[in-house]
Amino acid sequence: MEDLKCDAMTEKRKRRLRQTVKFGIIASPFVIGGIGFSLLYGGSVISGFYDALCLYGLQLNVDKEDVNLLINIARWAAPCMTVAVLFTVLSAVFKNMQVRRKVRKKDAAAIHGDSRYIPVVGQKIGKHAVVSESPLSFRAPRQILIFDTDYEMFQYLHVHEKDLFGNPDKILYLCTERIARGSYKEQGLQICNLAENCGRAYWKENLLQKDEKIIVIIGFGNYGQEILNQGLLMNVRDITSDLQYHIFGNSKEYQHLHHKLSRFVNVGNDKENRVEGRDSVIFHEELWYEDEALIQAADRIILAYDEEERNLLILNELHKYFIMNKIYIKVFNEQILKTLWDIEKMQIVPYGTDEQMCEPEMILGESTLIRAKMCHATYIRNAPAEYGGCREKEAGSCQKTLNACISCPHFLQDWNSMNYFTKYSNVAQADHMCVKEQILMEGYTYPKGVKKGDFLKEIYRNLSDEEKNKMREIEHLRWMRYHYLQNWDYAPKRDKQKHFHNLLVDFSDLALEEQMKDDDTYNTMFEIYNEG
Repeated sequence: MEDLKCDAMTEKRKRRLRQTVKFGIIASPFVIGGIGFSLLYGGSVISGFYDALCLYGLQLNVDKEDVNLLINIARWAAPCMTVAVLFTVLSAVFKNMQVRRKVRKKDAAAIHGDSRYIPVVGQKIGKHAVVSESPLSFRAPRQILIFDTDYEMFQYLHVHEKDLFGNPDKILYLCTERIARGSYKEQGLQICNLAENCGRAYWKENLLQKDEKIIVIIGFGNYGQEILNQGLLMNVRDITSDLQYHIFGNSKEYQHLHHKLSRFVNVGNDKENRVEGRDSVIFHEELWYEDEALIQAADRIILAYDEEERNLLILNELHKYFIMNKIYIKVFNEQILKTLWDIEKMQIVPYGTDEQMCEPEMILGESTLIRAKMCHATYIRNAPAEYGGCREKEAGSCQKTLNACISCPHFLQDWNSMNYFTKYSNVAQADHMCVKEQILMEGYTYPKGVKKGDFLKEIYRNLSDEEKNKMREIEHLRWMRYHYLQNWDYAPKRDKQKHFHNLLVDFSDLALEEQMKDDDTYNTMFEIYNEG
């Protein structure tokens, strides 16, 4: 991160230097001509510089025969500068017109900040992107703030508070690596935690395989912590599991903040209190290279330092001194790896590159949120009206598809009133669909001409009762992990304010009706896969 800040400051200095050079070039005929006229007039500075200024308007206030070399240079250069200035002004007017036209569109997204990501984000968003310092850009329905430091972002928010807040139809995305989601006053405020989104994308793109048991995470800053968090949420593949997550890095704060971790995993190497059939998270105090046996035994090593040059240095050391399995590395540019190593032969897989981090889905998360909304829509359609369910659906008068359901005023009112915890519970459910698909598709391939959802539904329908119950329990385990990671706990009576839930119990202790409700997550998945 320090290097990124230095890069950002260097870029700012370059911008200021470019602006100074431009101004100097435009003013040079004025200075040269002013000196020339002053010499011609015998030292009359004011008159000399006035006549030099007139050169910009193609006006020469002396006879051509009297001009000296300096005046001659200035009288040819000044009109060129005038043309350049006029061109710049016209260009600015044209750009303003473009911005005015763009911001009227419902998909327009204005991008503000000084991050190195901005040009790539603008390119990825495409024709809907508004990368401009014009005040008109604040009219766009989506505002994206990407700064190199959170301090700069909050300073910008303070200065432009009236432009960015107060409009219920405007969505503001704050891109950060540190700030966690929360329940904020402004409903249109979306925290885009780049580290969290990177962790979620990593596990979805690199699904855990059945033969992988030992996972080593080296670097436990913002990105390393989210790799672990999202791994714990995503890698629920069976009702018993013995995955090992080995963490190298400062984990003291993390362990205190996630003090319910031991509710669902074994923490540390304490064999006496170990619960069989649970994953383990081992926080190492020693340095990674001090446990040679573990490094050699790891099924996958994930290099996750926030400072990406450290990842490159460790990668070099790993391949220099160890015989390695697959290594995943957080790096800003894949080409660097390809230049230095044969990444396919050496099983080096980059993730979290600038190219990937700037994808609209990484920042706006629109398709993920659509799936999450569909998950919640299923709940609304099945819940009694007295518990927030849809009255029309309960009465049998609504036949909307899930896609249509998430645009319904009743649904939107309910979704917008939800806190971040409930919204992202649905996001976590949507994320896990690729794992459920992986489980169901084991031994199968999709046939041509058949919708994915229909094919998966048929596989699920043909499962034995025991296998279906196992799938339901997998979903219940995933749901419990989400709650425990947010420090919820069991209580006989549900209390959202105190983070208590009456269903945080073993699957076997649930009433049959509650067990069967987990079928809804699979039915939702089938419908989502069919609707695309």
